[in-house]
Amino acid sequence: MTPPRRRITYGKTIWHSVTIVLQWLLAILLATILLFNGAADAASRPAFGIGFAGIALLVLLVPFKNTRTRPLLRRALLLCLGTGLWSVLQALPLPLWMPVHPVWQDLSATLGTTYGYFSVNPSATRSALPSLLVPFMVFVTTLMLTQSSALARGFWHKLSYVGVVVVVVSVFRQSLFPDSLVFSGQALRAGQFSGVFINRNVAASAFGLTAFALLGSLALYRAEDISLQKRYHKHPPDQTFWAYVFVVSALFLTAVCLILTRSRAGSLGSLIILLPCLALIIQHGLRERFKPKALWRWWVLGFIGGLVCLTVFLAAYGEPVLARLETTRDAGRWCTWGATILAIQDNPLFGTGFGTFRDIFPMYRDGTCDSADVVWLRAHNSFLEIYLGLGLPALVLVGMVFFNLGRTVLFGLQNRQSLKGIPIAMGGAILFVTAHSLVDFPLQIPGIAVYCAALMGAGTSLCLQKGRAGRSRGRTLRTAAVSR
Repeated sequence: MTPPRRRITYGKTIWHSVTIVLQWLLAILLATILLFNGAADAASRPAFGIGFAGIALLVLLVPFKNTRTRPLLRRALLLCLGTGLWSVLQALPLPLWMPVHPVWQDLSATLGTTYGYFSVNPSATRSALPSLLVPFMVFVTTLMLTQSSALARGFWHKLSYVGVVVVVVSVFRQSLFPDSLVFSGQALRAGQFSGVFINRNVAASAFGLTAFALLGSLALYRAEDISLQKRYHKHPPDQTFWAYVFVVSALFLTAVCLILTRSRAGSLGSLIILLPCLALIIQHGLRERFKPKALWRWWVLGFIGGLVCLTVFLAAYGEPVLARLETTRDAGRWCTWGATILAIQDNPLFGTGFGTFRDIFPMYRDGTCDSADVVWLRAHNSFLEIYLGLGLPALVLVGMVFFNLGRTVLFGLQNRQSLKGIPIAMGGAILFVTAHSLVDFPLQIPGIAVYCAALMGAGTSLCLQKGRAGRSRGRTLRTAAVSR
């Protein structure tokens, strides 16, 4: 019996090593796409798309045996397939007796054409299709690369490293090379911290997700520390201490960069959500270490200390954002949302075609409430824009995404014990991206979308792993069966 077991162990070791190599390839590609302005430039997107597709094909060689994430993986693939087919249908020529967009009916009356499209610009819809599908592909790829708890922990840490690299390079670029054209293709704008990105809002999106990734890494290190002390009665080694130093330092640097971006939704939104999540993770760590009766003292001290730290932090670094809150008005953004809602009312079922906002918006724009020289290429509300583009299927897409992610976070909060910080960090990232998407378009930047998808994939694997509660229930059932 010994030789077969050795062969099985050897095979598992090979696949484990291959998976780690693929994780590093995916992490390097994610770092590259973020460093080059999040692939906001359409010319760079095909190369990155080919890279993600290549990694996805290699991942197919890895055996998938995780029964807990398999149903979610199937739903993600079906959702990706359905959304992709609908977008393709929007860009296909259809007979005029079908409910094509009215603009093609008018064109037929003028030029005598005999076909039309759901999309007002089929070429734009076809070009935008990869940016819709690649995040789903990255999410599925991440699920396949994080089938065990060790692999999922390792990849979450790699995603934290990716974010920290982006933050550090942004600081160097902002400080030493403000006129460099390497990253965003243009020099930095005066009066804002945008780092390697084209503007402050995109930078705030990347830095915010990095902060939540670091929160998750802090929770992972804390869980390993507590597990080591409980199981083996050992103190954590020195490398764990330096891991704490690295995470806390990187988190502080990221928070400072968030404030310096002067992005109101990105910086204030992330910090408002980040601080309660940090408090919950610390509170959970204290609960694992101390008796419940002694926790109230730590709560009082933590609350007072948090208020002091927040006051000092805002006093030292918060002036740029607070100044923008006082001076900036959003009349143009409100007008854009109103015009987008009017366009949705005229196309509620089939939409105007994914990626066609800039084509349809001039037809509904109110020229009296905004300057005529301002060009709006986005609705600055991703939910309105995706509904305008896809129509009624957008409700199914958004609803299924939030339902599955929300259920995963809830499962993690209820069933994970030492790793309860991961669903907290994951839920905070979801709230941050959702709040930011209500007033901007972070997920419409491909680099931000794929980085968020990778975080959600790694967090999902960690949330759905069998925790101590699940194992203890299993042992209890087995013990009861034996006693009978």
